[in-house]
Amino acid sequence: MIDKLIIYQPGSYGMFFEWCAGHLDKPCSEDDFPFVKSTGSSHRFPGNLLSNTDGIAELGRIAPNLVSDANYRKAICLYADNESLLWGTSSWLHKDEISAVQFLPTAYMEENNWSDLDKRVIAYTEITRPTPLETLQNYNKDNVWHLERWEIRETLSFVVYKMLFERKYNFSNTLNIPISKLTNEFQSTIIEAMDHLGTTIYNKDILAELEAQWRPLQRFLGVDQTIDQYVNAIKNREDYTIPEQHLTLLTEAAIQSKLRDMGIEIQCYGLNYLPTNTSLLAELCQNV
Repeated sequence: MIDKLIIYQPGSYGMFFEWCAGHLDKPCSEDDFPFVKSTGSSHRFPGNLLSNTDGIAELGRIAPNLVSDANYRKAICLYADNESLLWGTSSWLHKDEISAVQFLPTAYMEENNWSDLDKRVIAYTEITRPTPLETLQNYNKDNVWHLERWEIRETLSFVVYKMLFERKYNFSNTLNIPISKLTNEFQSTIIEAMDHLGTTIYNKDILAELEAQWRPLQRFLGVDQTIDQYVNAIKNREDYTIPEQHLTLLTEAAIQSKLRDMGIEIQCYGLNYLPTNTSLLAELCQNV
């Protein structure tokens, strides 16, 4: 039996919570924190990634689809809820170290100056594989790899929220934790999770130091909310500037999707990158 199990979706901080469950019950300092400064991931900590729940382990983490039975004493399940869909997915792709971009045509990627994150969005959403012939004809292209960034963004905008949706699970002896709780309830969420798993926190004062180091490293923390602010500012003709790091191929597609739901279309021909300021984009928007 597995004593403490972390069930998590990609981008939902499974490795971080596993580190907490295995380290907060003993003296630790900032030197022990698991964060990779370049991405904010917890990949300094190798952890114990499980492929099934059939074995014996004190602590481990596993994807929801691999949990086959209740062969564990206590578990927490981390997931992206409706308030953190873009955050969870963007965080996962940003921190990804085993990337599928190796399967993308190198010449095309270099020619279009794609960022590493945009490459991962293309690879993991498989938005270009397969691309319907109708899509290519709409853009007067004969090959998917001739599509420009704005064309891929527009194509992705029609399906982004079919790909991203809240997935809740009902596992026994499991505390469900949406990652949105970390936004304003970081310390209490850690305490709640550790209490459920049976991990007694040695020194709760360390949680303030943990949060102070974790928070500024999370590039996409709050991105779902800034995207909503951006979209609402366009609708209401208000001036708003979104943090530049929150604009990616994925989040720009989400903006275009949300605006379309409001009856607003972007005249985006040739607009490969959306501006950070809403007043600039509003000039290119029209009601339909």
